[in-house]
Amino acid sequence: MNGFKWRAAICCETGQTRRNNEDNFYFNGIFKTINNIDQDFMTETTFKGSGIFAVFDGMGGESYSAWASSFAARLLSDYSQNILTQEQKYILQYIYEANKRIYLEAGKRNVTIGTTLAMAIIIENHIKVYNLGDSRAYLLHRNELICLTKDHNTPAGTVSKWRSHQLSQFLGIPEDEFIIEPHYSEMELFPGDKILLCSDGLTDMLSENALKCVLLMDISPQKIVSKLVDTSISVGGKDNITALVLVS
Repeated sequence: MNGFKWRAAICCETGQTRRNNEDNFYFNGIFKTINNIDQDFMTETTFKGSGIFAVFDGMGGESYSAWASSFAARLLSDYSQNILTQEQKYILQYIYEANKRIYLEAGKRNVTIGTTLAMAIIIENHIKVYNLGDSRAYLLHRNELICLTKDHNTPAGTVSKWRSHQLSQFLGIPEDEFIIEPHYSEMELFPGDKILLCSDGLTDMLSENALKCVLLMDISPQKIVSKLVDTSISVGGKDNITALVLVS
């Protein structure tokens, strides 16, 4: 089956309480560089067949977390063509390299640095999702909202310098403390399906039922991401917020 046409939109905003925007994304070739990381961002596009989309939520505080999410997005750009042709082999190479280089950078700076990852790879009529941390991916199929990711929360009682982040998986984990194990899921796609990738700045503010209600609206992807972000801000907007939506 040949891939069908998709419309896609991304909205990345700082929110109400944060000074910096530490979120980043990979939007089928577009991402924020470290030079414009703090800028709010919105755009839309169309594509057919294959594409790579991801959301990153930096950890470590201001410039450090911004560097981590920016680096992860930039490295994904370097791997993107290989991932689309030999996905399983290169996606794991990307994850391991990103994790190692972020952790080594943390050692050089003597700080803790990391970023979550929620990535969707669309190849023809299938979606493959990999995630580390608590950024999420959802599929809206026939009015049912399906979570395709798993939140990686630190088990109670875990002793680690990363304990404050409450995550057991992310890019940048110390190799002597954790084994990096991305969650993976795969689904067949159908015309009419909608996909949402987002940082926890959205899901901490809005329930899954609220997300579903917006995704069910018969409006453009750009209006969907705008409404998701605006609604999140209206109820607090306590974190950076990234919403990426694809509509078939």
